[in-house]
Amino acid sequence: MMRNVWLVLCLCILSVQTLNGGQASAQTLVDKRIDVLIEKQMKESRIPGISVIAVKGNEVVYKKGFGYADEEHNRPVTSSTLFEMGSTSKAFTALGVLRLARLGTISLNDPVSRYVSGFYAVYKGKREDITISQLLHHTSGIPFLSIADIKADSRKDALEQTAKGLQGVKLSHKPGTAFEYATINYDVLGYIIEQASGQPYERYMAEHVFKQLDMSNTYAGRTAGHAGDVSAGFKIGFVKARAYKAPEYRGNTPAGYIFTNGEDLSKWLQFQLKHSDADIDRLIEQSHLPDKSVKAVEPGVYYGAGWSVFEKKGRVKEVFHAGSNPNFSSFIIVSSDDNAAVGVLANMNSAYPEKIARSVLQTISGQNQIEDDAVTDPFQFIDKAAASMLGLFSILFIVLLCRIYIWLRRAKAKSLPVQQRTRIKVLLWGLLLAVGMLVPKLISVFAFNGLPWSMIFIWGPVSLLYLAAVYYMLLFASCIYGLTACLFNQRAARRSETHEM
Repeated sequence: MMRNVWLVLCLCILSVQTLNGGQASAQTLVDKRIDVLIEKQMKESRIPGISVIAVKGNEVVYKKGFGYADEEHNRPVTSSTLFEMGSTSKAFTALGVLRLARLGTISLNDPVSRYVSGFYAVYKGKREDITISQLLHHTSGIPFLSIADIKADSRKDALEQTAKGLQGVKLSHKPGTAFEYATINYDVLGYIIEQASGQPYERYMAEHVFKQLDMSNTYAGRTAGHAGDVSAGFKIGFVKARAYKAPEYRGNTPAGYIFTNGEDLSKWLQFQLKHSDADIDRLIEQSHLPDKSVKAVEPGVYYGAGWSVFEKKGRVKEVFHAGSNPNFSSFIIVSSDDNAAVGVLANMNSAYPEKIARSVLQTISGQNQIEDDAVTDPFQFIDKAAASMLGLFSILFIVLLCRIYIWLRRAKAKSLPVQQRTRIKVLLWGLLLAVGMLVPKLISVFAFNGLPWSMIFIWGPVSLLYLAAVYYMLLFASCIYGLTACLFNQRAARRSETHEM
């Protein structure tokens, strides 16, 4: 009898071990698939360092760092490496606002002018009120190009200056009637948090948001006092990632400059999947509610509070958000159908984090066929185009210098031929200079939505700045050469006429 009992127990133990071994083996295969796809995307994107976190249910199923956090490749990216989040910071700021509304400190229907002294907006010559809710959902009417009004500033009152700098802003549509993404909306929300709570934005977020989420390695802004393993920032330049330290935009912290790492990101993702009566969980669930009072951003996609929300047949399928600033990028996606979430942090501004996040989500959800669509990364395209044009302009500039040298020798020998219609040629060269000066403005309008070049040079590839320098050198050298030649020929013509008389 005892022998039979022992036999049954041994078989049970063996079965459990076999089952666990099979599960471990299956998980190892999934991990390897994820490793391969991330390494492939890193090679294509040229991103130096990436941190990837995947959560399914209440369990972190994947957490790994790839690449390096410094230019010398001495510091590998780990789950402790801190990254700037870019616009995925907005979900945290939204949570801070919703908390104040839950406490009754503010109302989401309050006008901005209640918290920002002297604030008003203008639509078609008429003053308009903007509400906190409209800021949260990007329906304020504040235009996208207002991002250019955010100045590089590290002073303590930078957030106040950003918010008050919008006084009298001209709206692109009447508040509450249409969606238009404007990152500065969330900077104004950050300042409202300061005014309503009586605390600096950074301290309020640390005490009432990050602490409640048990995210002890998450900080608002560069000045928050974090002394952890902060990754260097990079941007593309001549087909290579190059270290670049962007100016500090402290007045843009609530919208794009929260720091976190893989450890804390895993907690943030788990909170997105929770459904409980805990106050923080209810606030997060509220942030996922889409504003459907305006037309969808794209079919089925509306904006919640710091999240894009995709609905199908009246049910939320996923919430997601991309993030970027001059040095970093990120992407977070939460799938209701799969009860899973994925977050990607990268130390270069790139379109690839979204591709990586969605591929990882498909993998952990058991999809055997992973969509491998090509990624259109505008920064890589711009960099390659700028590098090619730089090469062409450099050759033309060298040729022009040779022409100038030859012309100077001929002028010294007084062997220049006398040319007619000098005034017309001077006019044409002047016209070329005017058109040449106008070209950068046209490129700004049609290729960069009208953003100023001072901002484009900070956000764009390194090669753009070199291209601009060579372009202007070539333009001015060409015009100076042409105009001088015309004037010299005119004088030569006059001397010839005098001699003949």
